[in-house]
Amino acid sequence: ALMTLVIIASYYIEIKFGWYIDGYVGAGVALFIIYSGFRSILDSSDDLLGTRPDVQMILRMREVLDSFETPIGYHDLLIHKYGPNKVFATVDIEIDSRLSLIQAHRVIDEIEQEFEKQFNIKLVGHLDPIILDDEEQNKIYALVKNVWKTYHSNFHFHDFRIKGNDEKKEIHFDVVVPTDVVETDQELHYKITSDIYREFNEYPIYIKFDRDYILDE
Repeated sequence: ALMTLVIIASYYIEIKFGWYIDGYVGAGVALFIIYSGFRSILDSSDDLLGTRPDVQMILRMREVLDSFETPIGYHDLLIHKYGPNKVFATVDIEIDSRLSLIQAHRVIDEIEQEFEKQFNIKLVGHLDPIILDDEEQNKIYALVKNVWKTYHSNFHFHDFRIKGNDEKKEIHFDVVVPTDVVETDQELHYKITSDIYREFNEYPIYIKFDRDYILDE
């Protein structure tokens, strides 16, 4: 409607004043159409390829997750956006392995319902059982945690596991690396394993690195 109005106005000016501006107006209208089409493509591609989640939304989600007492912790909070009104989220929620499956499932349900109530987001919570009654695992976990205190304050690790049997055991955990840390994953792996092996070197260590590109806390 706006472009049609502009064309009519240029025609009126030509009749009234004899100024032949329809060519310029036509070029301007063409450029506007190209610009509008380009913006439409960009908007559509954002919905298809995904966009960076809103930082304030992430912080509010973390506040909700922190408000529940039963979970030991959580990690891998991911936001999936499909169009302007379709937002989904997934998160790994750490639960004491001594809780029954029914109790753990109830906790996950409460968190998912709270997300839908506050954010209108369909949350899928993945149950991540944490073993707290294994003396050896707790001892090694405490050792790793002490090593961690010597690092960047925003480093943290999760999914700590002692895998295997009595003949062959392995230490596994994930590390979330802050955005301002410049070392490569290989360099970090060497540093972390070297520091841990100074205190405990009986089992091989396997580390998975995650980079936090959303929040630089």
